[in-house]
Amino acid sequence: MISGSAMGSSSTTLQVEDGRNPLGKTGQTLAITCSSSASSKCQIDLRDIALDLIRQGLCVFDNAKRLVLFNRRYAEMYDLDPSQIRIGMTLRDVVDLRYEAGTGPDMSPAHYAAWRDRVGLADRIVNTEVKLKDGRVHAIHHEPMPGGGWVATFDDITERVRAEARVRHMAQHDPLTDFLNRTRFTELLTDTLSHLRGNSVCEDDRGAADAAQGLALLYLDLDRFKSVNDRYGHAAGDALLKSVSQRIQHCLRDQDAAARLGGDEFAVLLTGGSGTQERASEVSHRVICSVSAPYKLSGQEVRVGASIGIAIWSPQDVEEQNAELLLHRADTALYQAKARGGGQAQQFRSAAEGSSPPARTQND
Repeated sequence: MISGSAMGSSSTTLQVEDGRNPLGKTGQTLAITCSSSASSKCQIDLRDIALDLIRQGLCVFDNAKRLVLFNRRYAEMYDLDPSQIRIGMTLRDVVDLRYEAGTGPDMSPAHYAAWRDRVGLADRIVNTEVKLKDGRVHAIHHEPMPGGGWVATFDDITERVRAEARVRHMAQHDPLTDFLNRTRFTELLTDTLSHLRGNSVCEDDRGAADAAQGLALLYLDLDRFKSVNDRYGHAAGDALLKSVSQRIQHCLRDQDAAARLGGDEFAVLLTGGSGTQERASEVSHRVICSVSAPYKLSGQEVRVGASIGIAIWSPQDVEEQNAELLLHRADTALYQAKARGGGQAQQFRSAAEGSSPPARTQND
């Protein structure tokens, strides 16, 4: 905290209770002595020192959106030299400097200007997080002033946001393959079904086009993985699973999603115009061929296979389907593919819904 107090009529004391004073000493008093004739300038100098001690970036704009105050930290946070920023500049002028420095918001200048105008007109405190074009994230606290204008403070929260993202990623992904885990995949499947049915609370420009195509769910299980894992050990088995996941990923498009459901079971969600029966068959064939090619483990050539069960959802389905039902149907089709010798894909047929899947063998 920074506090200022008058010491008689000719000196001013700046007490730095938390942080660093201009001399680099924490928790000490810096005395500035002013003559009567220079007291106004001294007060201005003291103000500038105080502003530069603040760890946050700070700027103040008047009701005409012109800059009336800023500190050095604000300039540093946007990779600007303080000499580039001049009192009286408009908000747009300052933002243009930031875009030129590559530290503008990660949106178009027009979009940002429109958003900033809305915030500037707000008669309440607004807290936002803004991602910059260089990848950093700033927390901005906007507070209106009586009579118009506002004060804004800026915190660089990049490391916090990245740490939160890492934790979130770990909670949603399989640590071995970096595919989605079962929990996150089920959530994604549920959200996708809601979106395609038009029940999603989020509105975007997808919708009708995607729904017209439907989606496909592929449930994949490796053939002969257990025998390889038993022979070469768990470390080799893990290495094999990582290689398998990489081959699966190479068969997919960016909008497709892959998950490791557990053990040697994987799932793939095909959407965005790729959820037709033909596309599902094409991807399944490509995955089976890719996964079945030989691997090198401990200097030995190893082969495994893949069996796939396919479940299709389309807007014409009269039966209400949820994520668990689609997974069950794809799993049922997978067992049918296994029962027929493996190394193939099988699409779920409604007539088989009530049948019990065959038991897996030791080599499944």
